[in-house]
Amino acid sequence: MRSLDGRMDELERREELYWRQRSRQDWLKNGDKNTSFFHTKASQRKSRNHIRKIQDAAGNTFCEEEQISEVLVRHFDDLFTTGGQCDSDSVISKVDSEISAAQVAELAAPFDGEEVREALFQMHPTKAPGPDDDSLLFVRANEEETEKVLDILSTYEAASGQKLNMEKSEVSFSRNIDLEKKNMLQMKLSFKAVEGHDKYLGLSTYIGSSKKFFFQSIQDRVWKKLKGWKENYLSQAGREILIKSVAQAIPTYAMQCFSIPVSILNVVEKMCRSFFWGQKGEERKMSWVAWDKLYRAKKQGGLGFRNMRVFNKAMLAKQAWRLLTNKDSLMARVLKGKYFPNSDFFGAKVVPNMSFTWRSILSSREVIERGAFKSVGKGKNVRIWEDLWLPNLPSFKVISTRGDRVSAPNLVNELWEDKSRNLEALSELFT
Repeated sequence: MRSLDGRMDELERREELYWRQRSRQDWLKNGDKNTSFFHTKASQRKSRNHIRKIQDAAGNTFCEEEQISEVLVRHFDDLFTTGGQCDSDSVISKVDSEISAAQVAELAAPFDGEEVREALFQMHPTKAPGPDDDSLLFVRANEEETEKVLDILSTYEAASGQKLNMEKSEVSFSRNIDLEKKNMLQMKLSFKAVEGHDKYLGLSTYIGSSKKFFFQSIQDRVWKKLKGWKENYLSQAGREILIKSVAQAIPTYAMQCFSIPVSILNVVEKMCRSFFWGQKGEERKMSWVAWDKLYRAKKQGGLGFRNMRVFNKAMLAKQAWRLLTNKDSLMARVLKGKYFPNSDFFGAKVVPNMSFTWRSILSSREVIERGAFKSVGKGKNVRIWEDLWLPNLPSFKVISTRGDRVSAPNLVNELWEDKSRNLEALSELFT
């Protein structure tokens, strides 16, 4: 009897795993008896992805399964067939060799079974690997740099054997460029001219005065993930995982660059709250625990849900920390050159014409200021009155003010004299 029970458990586990793979719902692990959810999701996915008819390049329509397969094979065969021999030497010759002869021999050796196994197990169990990204190029609007872009793209095509898709390539110009010049450069590139690129890597490239309008898509995406039939097939533990892994993860990427409007975050949080407690539409359901308490970690009696407003601040503070600790990065050099060329990050001023991204990063400055202070070292770059440099004080700053003492020291190194404390200056300033 025990062997039969064990066999039934194994068959149920396999069935759930099968339907999970068919459903492509990677956020939810098998083992929580969610087979009905996986089955329904797989059926929905099959219905959505089913091709009933197809049209070929000549405009002919086909409905039979065999004909549809032939059109698809022909299309992708044409798409991925190279137009000639690849000439990668022109690119490889420009790259300095950094590997030794022994490494070359290792790379050229035949694959063994263990290497194949290791590579396969590094992949996601229900996904196929492949490249996913676009390229955004910035150049001056003149013929010389346009020719350079065309030359680079031509070299790429020759080296890779891939053909640039001109129908999906776009070009946009600054508002300061006159129409005649725009038309001339656009014809030379043969790209489609657009007023602006709507999104790049999922984020808006331009944000106007109505922030709520531009971030409405985040709210809509969360709603699509939570609405409908899902709560009928998920246990409450399954709903918790869906909220954490999908609903609360959707805004994360945008939160690294932008301060999301509080109104948007409040609506997202409300949707998550209603979904978790099983509330539908205007229906009222009992919320057994205050949502604020569910922010706590599980060992503290909560469920570890994110406080979206606090999390947004934390994501932006990470960018601010990058500016402070990686000052030679391209991002740090560009932002410093544009917004605070004559001061440090903490001294950067809020100005009316700053970008929304920079304004968002500056809004997180207070998070860094709560726990960061300057390492004094020799004190040549630490200001006595403005900088945070005293770890034993709550604010890390000098409590007294400089006042009208014009001759008072300005830098910390001025409080030292012949490698010892300048007691006279210390007594005058701080007693």
